Amino acid sequence: MRKKLQGWSVTGICISKVSCDMFYRWWNRYLSDGKGGLKEKVRGRPKGSDVEDSLKNKVIKLRERYGWGPKKIVGRLKLRGYEIDSNQLGIEHMTASVRRSTICGKIEAFYKAYELESYLFKMHWSLIRYYNYTRSHGGINYLTPAEIYLKEEVQPIF
Repeated sequence: MRKKLQGWSVTGICISKVSCDMFYRWWNRYLSDGKGGLKEKVRGRPKGSDVEDSLKNKVIKLRERYGWGPKKIVGRLKLRGYEIDSNQLGIEHMTASVRRSTICGKIEAFYKAYELESYLFKMHWSLIRYYNYTRSHGGINYLTPAEIYLKEEVQPIF
């Protein structure tokens, strides 16, 4: 930045250590935010959640009872007077993208298990609870999906 402020050309500054594209990114951050704009920015999903425990429990109960996704849970909680954003929940839908075979494989594995094991259950949701909270899965070191996604010890339903 010092060299640019002294009047150096960008190509003269970028000759050996950094690309011109990267320099301009830093330069624009410097112009908009000063020296503070040059500090490293935190990336990725924030650690932890700023949702209070009582609300977390309500979210988990809705998720377990109905299998709802984040949008439907947020909608129901807003009807009850809670101010919450779906980003705060930490629940993500898993959808299959083009050329993403691992996700397609997970979805196909679920459907295979559904076909093979659904006769054991009278109701659809009984199978879903069994699949997520009791049935061990070889692809995740014989844990249940609930143990992976809820990150806590889950008591089997059966």
